[in-house]
Amino acid sequence: MDSARLLGVLADEVRRLRVLSGGDLTAPVPTCPGWTVGDLVEHVARGFRTVVGQESDQRAPTPAAALDEAYGALEAAFAEQPDHFWIRRMAQEAAIHRFDAELALGVPLTPFPEDFAVDAIGEMLDVFLSRETHTWTEDYAADLTEWGTHWLRVADWRVDVHPTGVEVAPIDSLDADASVLGRPGAVLLWLYDRGEDVVVSGDVERVAQVRRLLTTAMNVT
Repeated sequence: MDSARLLGVLADEVRRLRVLSGGDLTAPVPTCPGWTVGDLVEHVARGFRTVVGQESDQRAPTPAAALDEAYGALEAAFAEQPDHFWIRRMAQEAAIHRFDAELALGVPLTPFPEDFAVDAIGEMLDVFLSRETHTWTEDYAADLTEWGTHWLRVADWRVDVHPTGVEVAPIDSLDADASVLGRPGAVLLWLYDRGEDVVVSGDVERVAQVRRLLTTAMNVT
């Protein structure tokens, strides 16, 4: 997915999150234990500021104000120098946490655009499985076993686990030992441990092993 399309998704998701920030900021977020909606909005704002290098000790008067200020800085930075990696990552960050806020507030859940969800699945597998496990292999050692020729299918991606890290590539056959399939949005939520509206088949222990690797990645990054 190109940067222009991702910037559009990012803008849409921030607008939705901004509206949600006008709701009950004290509502607990079930998918982020210990957080309230206010905490979640401020977390997204901090992420935006971190990307543009504008960390600040000054606290905005409200989470909504913090989000407005941080997104303004992010938007300006991307207008001056588009960075596809960070545009993609921040679009996904905003989308997932918008989902979290909707869930917490009990409002209708907005589906992810399908093209965005398809792209985000690949991004998630690449960033949180392949890159993380190859860069900080020792953090994942307990679940980096040798699968040999065995593999897991996640949507249209092939996942192979080895002691040196996880390999991710587009599927090249249909003989997977296990699979996680479903609508792109459902698979994306499964990857983030936010939904089980997928079909899991085959060797469930391999699926559980990849789930543990993903959980570790999200806890250490």
